[in-house]
Amino acid sequence: MVTEHLPPYQIVKNGQVVGGSSYAIMKEVLKRAKIDVIHEALPWARAYKTALSRDNTIIYSITRSLEREPLFRWIGQLYSQKYSFFSAKANKNIHIKTTSDALNYMAVAVRDSFEADSLQHIGFEVGGNLMLVVDYSTVWKMLHMGRADITYADSPVHGGSNLDESLFKKQGVHIEALEVYVAANINTYEKVLDNLSAALQSVKKDPLFKKLFNIQKNKL
Repeated sequence: MVTEHLPPYQIVKNGQVVGGSSYAIMKEVLKRAKIDVIHEALPWARAYKTALSRDNTIIYSITRSLEREPLFRWIGQLYSQKYSFFSAKANKNIHIKTTSDALNYMAVAVRDSFEADSLQHIGFEVGGNLMLVVDYSTVWKMLHMGRADITYADSPVHGGSNLDESLFKKQGVHIEALEVYVAANINTYEKVLDNLSAALQSVKKDPLFKKLFNIQKNKL
């Protein structure tokens, strides 16, 4: 099982996943499904490529998109996200009302992320008006330091940055809404997929875990 450091959903310390709402949910899912896994915390690009290439590998939390639909087996939804453009509040020269407006600015996103894919579909070009970095914390630092103008996200400063969200401003309206899932490599045993799906649904119905799913919703 692979994931990344993405507070408040997954929290990684010293290379180990130690907390977060999605982590707690998945820990219980694995327990109920009676499945033992090696839990790896990796930079997102490595986690994504590992799940794509290694049989019987589970990945979370991953945005479900049309482009990714045939690439994975989709086990179950964890939460939803609404995406918009964000800029540093201190940068008074950015005014975005449409996606076409956004193309006039330098954007930053995590390599191999859904956000990077979406920006490129909109018309951003790597090496031109799009920079790719290794993690979400770096994205917000780049905005704060003025090295990039905008990013594409569901909320400011998720991803472990110690910057305050009040430093950033949403530009325009929500562009799209998507769901974030637990998924698996396309060559994963059917019995494993069935057991994980059933266990996730069981956890969702359990009042003891309702608070964890609410944490995810309240983050939107």
